[in-house]
Amino acid sequence: MVAGITEGGNVMSDRELLECAARAAGIGYDQYVDGFAPELFHYGTASGLLKVDSEMLSSTCWNPLHDDGDALRLAVQSDLTFQSLAENKTIEAWHHGYLCWEPWGHDKFAATRRAIVRAAAEIGKKVDAPRTAG
Repeated sequence: MVAGITEGGNVMSDRELLECAARAAGIGYDQYVDGFAPELFHYGTASGLLKVDSEMLSSTCWNPLHDDGDALRLAVQSDLTFQSLAENKTIEAWHHGYLCWEPWGHDKFAATRRAIVRAAAEIGKKVDAPRTAG
């Protein structure tokens, strides 16, 4: 099965990928943001899943599609394996029968993050846990 593709053969949006990947890793969030979010206390724009702590006046935006650290933590939390294949310039990520690959083109790091998120999203599609807030 190719990860990141829905049952009908449609490609998942970045939002759907992030939400499913968050379920796989057990990450709760308040909302999806794409651009300016007044809930962000320490910076004004973001893209990803937002977790707000109103008591501490802080917020965290989780986006393993853009953040190397978030992607690595997601891979570890989801027990993913990934590798770089130099001969065909692709990144593979897999977990128990779910395999996805991304051509790295001009950005090998972005391809690695996307492959990790796509594989985790496949795991998350099978998890029956809703997000924890909002």
